[in-house]
Amino acid sequence: MIKKQFSTNFITIFLAISLITPSAFAAKIFLNGVDITDVKNKTFNKVKSVHLDSNGDVYIDAPHYEVKVLETGGEGSSENTGAKTSASGTGNPSNLSKRFYVASQGPAPLVQYKLTISINGHVRVTIGANESTAVEEITGWLKQGKNVIHVTAVKELGITGRTSKSKKDELSLLIGSGHEEKKVIKIDSINATFKCNASTTNTFTKEYTIYAQ
Repeated sequence: MIKKQFSTNFITIFLAISLITPSAFAAKIFLNGVDITDVKNKTFNKVKSVHLDSNGDVYIDAPHYEVKVLETGGEGSSENTGAKTSASGTGNPSNLSKRFYVASQGPAPLVQYKLTISINGHVRVTIGANESTAVEEITGWLKQGKNVIHVTAVKELGITGRTSKSKKDELSLLIGSGHEEKKVIKIDSINATFKCNASTTNTFTKEYTIYAQ
């Protein structure tokens, strides 16, 4: 299955996604050259141009948006989500009634923090400092009842140095339950939100407790 994610300095994702309604005759819709025909309910701001070719296909040129195509498989398969994981979190060995995810949003290249997510004492997901958007299912690492999640943020300036010092450049990590609908993951309930911004450089960790049934 294919899931497509969008990231930009100007919008947030996952909650309340809305898309430009294509013409009825349009065969396909492309954003920056990537086929997003199956994506619905998404609004694009700051679009540079929109072109319709002779076949009725719509080509949207929006430099502020980054499109990531995520290939997902069944239990035990790996996911190309822009995040590194220590094992698969897509299974459900505890037979939980909901599926749980971590999802980052915000201008990561400006914030420059790498996020490491530990679940019940084990490092499970690492999101690079340049990954504006990443989503990982963590259901397979949760157990019935209480689960403790630690999120550690480490500043990574790289060879270019600091790109921003503004508090307005903020990166959020959502932890919550959700579902997949028409190849798009939607977060239904947020259990915790971790935030960091470009104004700080210190390393810090926050602890969250979520209860899964």
